[in-house]
Amino acid sequence: MLCAKTGKSVGVIDRAVKKLRGRGLIRREVINGVPKYLVGTISSIRQWMHNESRERKEMINRKQHDFEVFLSSLKEELCRPELEHFEGESAIEDMYMQVLIMSVDQKEVLHYLPITSEGEDHQMLKYRSMFDKIRKNNGIFSRVITQDTAEGRKIKSKDHLRNRMTLIVPAQRFPVTFEKIITKDAIACFSCSENKATILHYPELAEEERKTFSTLWNHLELTSLKTNCIPVPSVNKRGRFRKIANGWIKEKRGISVLALCILIVVIVGYGI
Repeated sequence: MLCAKTGKSVGVIDRAVKKLRGRGLIRREVINGVPKYLVGTISSIRQWMHNESRERKEMINRKQHDFEVFLSSLKEELCRPELEHFEGESAIEDMYMQVLIMSVDQKEVLHYLPITSEGEDHQMLKYRSMFDKIRKNNGIFSRVITQDTAEGRKIKSKDHLRNRMTLIVPAQRFPVTFEKIITKDAIACFSCSENKATILHYPELAEEERKTFSTLWNHLELTSLKTNCIPVPSVNKRGRFRKIANGWIKEKRGISVLALCILIVVIVGYGI
């Protein structure tokens, strides 16, 4: 009869009955020699529904918690600093190109540029010139801090051609021993002599590096303004008059004129 009413096969109905019996919702009794299944009390059915709802809710909450933990782990993975290494003959060129790619949507890059020698490597100058040219064509301004040497002053003299501004600092006070470029979200450090370079993708650290650079930059600008100011010597009027009088008295004509002036004053004073 159940099969006809539900449209399910005997096997499906049999498995369902076993589950319901296992949960105490129905019971099997033999009446007049015929086995029959009787539904339990209303309270038992209500309790079963309550338990079932609670279990389903707990399962959904557990899945949601697991999903949130998974998302948090993804966020931590995304925020974790990432390193890019460049080695070999093309390391410096590759690093410069990567910095340019990262800086396309920026208006400015910050550059620490130590001078390793007065006559820098021709290939290195070629890479740097290429970097400056592409950077200028993309409208990216550069602020550079370099050393106060002949080569450093030569770099500063070409600022108007390279869309940049350079400040120089005494070599012994230069803050780093390697070349470093700071972009929006990363810091590029490299050693030209060893053909090695590293880019650290770490936005929070890059922000702190920008603040440090700006502090040093402002200090150098203030120092430069003080150095370029020419002090105006104070004029000592009394000393100046005495100097003029002395020079005037040394001349014979000056002595004669002075004597005449004294004579006029005496005559006027005594009413002669």
